[in-house]
Parts: sequence; C-alpha cells; structure tokens
Amino acid sequence: MPFADSRAARRFDPDKYQKVTLLATERSAVDVYCLLPGQSQRLHTHAETDKYYVILEGEARVRIGEEERVLGPGWAALAGPGVPHAIANDGPGPAVVLVFQAPKAYG
Repeated sequence: MPFADSRAARRFDPDKYQKVTLLATERSAVDVYCLLPGQSQRLHTHAETDKYYVILEGEARVRIGEEERVLGPGWAALAGPGVPHAIANDGPGPAVVLVFQAPKAYG
C-alpha cells in the first residue's frame, strides 16, 4: 500500500515501546515509534543502514554517536551506517517518532 496514516497507526503499551511499520519495501521502511515516559530503545548500530528519527509529538532524548539531545516536534536526527544510536522518552508525556531506514535493517 503506498499510503499510510501515522496518526491511526499509533499504539502504546505500558510494558514496552511500540514500533509500528507504516510502509516497507525490500529497500526501505518507515515506522512509527510510540514511547511512554520511561521507555527507550537500546543503543545499537546498523552496519549498512541510514536511520532517521523525526519527532512528531512529545519529546525524546536521541543519542547519535557520542552526542545526545532532547528533541521536540519538528526536529530530526540521522544515524549513518555503523553509528551507535538510541532513543528514550524521559518526559512527562508520550512521544511519537517517525523513523525511516534505508536500506532497511530488518526483514
């Protein structure tokens, strides 16, 4: 399907942040990450993947390499191939993040 509504795809779970795939091909993927306060994605790398984070709602602490920033709506960050990256919600409310990967790092 060539169209997706990120607002309709959002879901939250008190036990774990949610990763919802909106669109995907063999070459790329667009996901929505939904994080409640206290939830995070562990620090990790992708050998051959560019990963973009775009904050849609709330605030998220984004780590790219050695740099870490708290970003709000409208902000974006890029982790290139081999660069460690992570995201966390330390704030008082939910965070919604659009994530794009190319080439995609999962099946």
